[in-house]
Amino acid sequence: MNVEGAAVERRYGRALLPWFHVVFSLATVAAGLTTILVLTLRRPALVHIALAAVISGAAMAWGTARFIPSDRSDGGVPPARPARGRSSWQEPRTLLIGSIALLAVFIEGVGYDWTTVAFVDGHGASSVISVVALTLFLSGWAPGRLFGGRPLDRWGRRTALQASFACVVLGSLLVVTGTMSLALIGIALWGAGASLGFPVPVSTAADDPGKSAARISVVSTIGYGAFLAGPALVGFLANHVGIREALLAATAAAVFGLLIVPAVFKRQPPTTPNSRARPQPEPP
Repeated sequence: MNVEGAAVERRYGRALLPWFHVVFSLATVAAGLTTILVLTLRRPALVHIALAAVISGAAMAWGTARFIPSDRSDGGVPPARPARGRSSWQEPRTLLIGSIALLAVFIEGVGYDWTTVAFVDGHGASSVISVVALTLFLSGWAPGRLFGGRPLDRWGRRTALQASFACVVLGSLLVVTGTMSLALIGIALWGAGASLGFPVPVSTAADDPGKSAARISVVSTIGYGAFLAGPALVGFLANHVGIREALLAATAAAVFGLLIVPAVFKRQPPTTPNSRARPQPEPP
């Protein structure tokens, strides 16, 4: 789906992957609300699962039937075949892009996995306030993806990612060191900063249509590795130094991201509405 989304993005000549990712997130919210409704109505789980399977299957069949034909490129000309040679796993730039995805997924995961625990155990908040904090995180995260295409088009990937990581640094520090009020502000900033970190590397890996599938597979595999390692690492740190201090792992990840973004992304000139250039492939 990321490969197809990147192909659609190239055709339109503007950033769309963040929007695709937020639609996924909104669908998970819709699924949760549907589950609450089914439980409230006391319907059997089999009815719920069967209904979900039918709706999801129909939506998948409808969507995939409209994929861009795989034998055509953006201009209607068959794409160049990937050159034989080293694997995408051996391309230094692709691995660097993957490392940014890893940091971004780690930052994102720490936010929505540990926010409620951090506010209850670290700030002494009530369960209600902890849910408010998580809602603030999601309130910054979802709109950041929904409307993130505009700053990407205007300022370019490098500037947008640097701003995102800087936002995470500030927000996470407020959560760790601030009062309750500042921590609530900080978690919203953290969510906003985490919104573009994964879609942008995926989009960058797809700049060259001939190798987009291979490179996206590498970047996605590296990035999703944080879902396995992230919760365990923060839990380990929390057992030794406390949950608030353990969240500094996200701060460190954001600082590291700030340092390596310039090594991956060239500075891009702002794009005007009348001159939306398609992203150009960069050398691996």
